[in-house]
Amino acid sequence: MEIRRAHVFVALSLAAACGDSSATNQGGAGGSVPAGGGPAGGGGETNSAGGAGGAGGALGGGGASGGGGEGPTEPVNCRDGWCWVNPQPDGNHLKAVAASGPDDVWIGGEHGALFHWNGAEYSRTNRTYADITDILVPADDDVWVAASDSTLHFDGQTWNDYADVVDHFIGVLEDGTPIGRRADLAFHFDSGEWQEIPPPLAGSSLLAAWGSSTSDLYVVDTEGRVSHLDVNGWAAVTTPLGVTLDYATVLPDGAVVATDSQTTSPPSATGTIYGYVDGSWGVVATFNQPSQATFKMYGTAVDDLWRYTNSYPDVVRYHWDGATWSTSAAGSYVGIGQSPAQVEDVAVAGGVVWEVGGWGRIQSFDGTTTTSSFEQVRPTLPNAYHSVEHGWTSEVWGFGSDDIWITADDRILHFDGTVWMASEPNPDDAELHGIWGATPDELWVVGVKQKPGRFVDWLFDQYLYRYDGPTLVDRIQLATSSTADLRGVWGTDQDNVWAWGFDSAAYVGAGYHYDGTTWSADSSGRMSYTGSGTNDLWALGPQATIQHFDGTEWATFPLLTDYPVGSALWYNGPGDVYALNGGVGTEVNGVQVVHSTGGPFANLPTSGNFIAGTAADDVFAWGPQGITRWTDPTGQDAETTGAIADAPYSAWRAPDGRIWFVTPNGILYREPPLP
Repeated sequence: MEIRRAHVFVALSLAAACGDSSATNQGGAGGSVPAGGGPAGGGGETNSAGGAGGAGGALGGGGASGGGGEGPTEPVNCRDGWCWVNPQPDGNHLKAVAASGPDDVWIGGEHGALFHWNGAEYSRTNRTYADITDILVPADDDVWVAASDSTLHFDGQTWNDYADVVDHFIGVLEDGTPIGRRADLAFHFDSGEWQEIPPPLAGSSLLAAWGSSTSDLYVVDTEGRVSHLDVNGWAAVTTPLGVTLDYATVLPDGAVVATDSQTTSPPSATGTIYGYVDGSWGVVATFNQPSQATFKMYGTAVDDLWRYTNSYPDVVRYHWDGATWSTSAAGSYVGIGQSPAQVEDVAVAGGVVWEVGGWGRIQSFDGTTTTSSFEQVRPTLPNAYHSVEHGWTSEVWGFGSDDIWITADDRILHFDGTVWMASEPNPDDAELHGIWGATPDELWVVGVKQKPGRFVDWLFDQYLYRYDGPTLVDRIQLATSSTADLRGVWGTDQDNVWAWGFDSAAYVGAGYHYDGTTWSADSSGRMSYTGSGTNDLWALGPQATIQHFDGTEWATFPLLTDYPVGSALWYNGPGDVYALNGGVGTEVNGVQVVHSTGGPFANLPTSGNFIAGTAADDVFAWGPQGITRWTDPTGQDAETTGAIADAPYSAWRAPDGRIWFVTPNGILYREPPLP
């Protein structure tokens, strides 16, 4: 073994996970390849502005409307037993932010993430698992939320749900009527329902609406056309626009601002922001950023505008003070093992600018310093997980909920229940995948470095690293230019360890075995080892099989597909093993869940992309339909709810019963069900 330099861990930032994170016993074995999870159903909830919830189902029943008696409460980073650890309060992509003041800010995003900031702390509202696309807050007792399955309204006391009609809000009229849109159709809320407004023009999307009432309504569309609706119908309005627009919005003082498109070919050398102030149109400002389309623009007045452009991979923010522009990068919020978390939406209220975006990004700026001084407005940690788009991978292993280890791109992370620590990058710039250890002072990590310029039968340099606690002590280069991409590592003890991957040329598992002294090639074709010990081993075998070793011989159980890498194992305990029976293309639609009590596998009446469980009566599959949880091995006693995050990449079950997940959105755990 080659000894390389020791790597000292560096503390990145601090935050406490919710609940008790102590553990004293060795953890039970978890799945070493993708497996998934589901929410514990249960009673009511406390939502952000209503009273404490009473009894109910997945959405909390009476709690959803703020009614009912006193019910169980959860920390703001938890929902139905699922708790975000990194980032907090939520790791989902946040898509919308709106505010009526600095102490009344609403934020929403994917998987129903919905939060309220009261100037001091966040509270969570659980109304839906659907993605939230827009929020409108005319006042603290008048909050509208557009979700992909419904439109929600909060009057300061009670939430009400309406049909899924609008996906964005484009203005509030002087009489208080909200205006929403879907494509080129406009809607207004009247008599307890959203009603369609006859469209003024077809073929373009509406950007903004203003006026005194629906009998005095103005709209502007992406073609730069302004139309007016009165009792006689729609009529075109002559304006200096007449150009394709990137964006338009109505400011809190009633002014309308619109910017011309910078995506024309060839792009114009100078862009223009037009303003509708006191009943007339004029030029507010010009700018010189050709080919950088404005995707968000907001402010308090025409002399206090924030404009955002997307110049991949960066988002750039510009501020106009009525005379000059100032500039700062807005896409530089980068955690370990992820691409920049770009801005998705912006709001300005009470002199404070709020930005939300990818991976739970929440930032604000109070205007007292420079435009680059945006700060995180939440307890924050580095986002330690990988992005599918960039091919990064993260796996999780641990010895207790206060001793969690995770691979993240080119380094490993450790969480002690309070503090996250990150190592320096590995010396080979390898992409780290699986992690496993019998004890914290002997952790094995596999990694690969892909050769450039290969798109079929990719070639990889293979590496094994051994960490003694926080220090890298051993580095082994297993192979160069191999067609096998190492993905996982697992063992029964420190003298019986397997590392494996998938050989894209031979179309079979490929790996190595460690006997306590030497790593040697494993020619069995097996991969994804798991189990309880040398007398109870499970693995994915060649030719679409799952194999079991009872201490004497390997038994082979066929699956129903010829695509073995599409299957994943979750070892729930002796005689309680689950697998995903996959195939080409099934990653999108979900795959058949199968179960074994120690013999051949039987189909269960559910599908998923990831499977996990805390016990025989608490198993769940993460799939396109949401999360299905069942309480018996046959899968008959099952319920399905929405998912709190995208399907995980890996999971590990701690001795305290928590299952820790690494997902595309961040790191979270699920509490075991109450007895």
